[in-house]
Amino acid sequence: MSREATLGELGIVDSPPLTETEESAQLVHLLQARSGVYIPALGETPEMAERRPERGSHDPGTFWYYNNWDFNVLGTIFIRETGEAIGEAFDRRIGRPIGMEHFEPDHVTFTYGRGSTVHPRYAFRMSARDLGRYGQLFLQEGEWEGREVIPAEWVRESTRKYSDWEDYPGIGYGYMWWTLAEDAVGMEWPAGMYHAAGYGSQYLHVIPEISTVVVHFSNTYAGGAELVDDLVAFGIVHRLTEARLE
Repeated sequence: MSREATLGELGIVDSPPLTETEESAQLVHLLQARSGVYIPALGETPEMAERRPERGSHDPGTFWYYNNWDFNVLGTIFIRETGEAIGEAFDRRIGRPIGMEHFEPDHVTFTYGRGSTVHPRYAFRMSARDLGRYGQLFLQEGEWEGREVIPAEWVRESTRKYSDWEDYPGIGYGYMWWTLAEDAVGMEWPAGMYHAAGYGSQYLHVIPEISTVVVHFSNTYAGGAELVDDLVAFGIVHRLTEARLE
């Protein structure tokens, strides 16, 4: 399937219906969070909903907004095009080949809404050790014990910056990965660093320059009482990278 395939060609619908312009958004725009489709999405936080642009305010591919609608629709497309459940596919294609110890297919859970968007939110639950293995896989450009698990070109393409986040200078966005410039958020970082971010300051940092992977977790089961501020989490990782460079 081409990354230039449009939502219209892929048969993507929603409630409310997509406009003709929205149907022209491409698969690659969803990966980059640049679809221009601003429909309330399952899983978005109140802050995300407040920042969501007005519908029709930006054409597909022209504007970046961290958009749960894009991510949820990617899940719909994956299931429809492959015929596999996301958890089963991840376990078969990645989890087992790299020796994940705790991940099970039912650790990917779905949330559906009535009378709203038809695209469910899907969330991964993963141990720190298994998430670290996933980061190591990317550090090794998709190779594990001599086997290509993810094409190296996809690793490079997905972790390349396509957009900038105006709120935090130096932080950019690739294909569902965040990138860090060497002077991001007022700190000095190794070149080429990138990370994945989840709810509650869950972070997976990949730092190719020093061959390092860092997993940062907080207690998301405590109802928000023990969550870590994002900049505090970045400060912890920054001190670790400084120590590694010494």
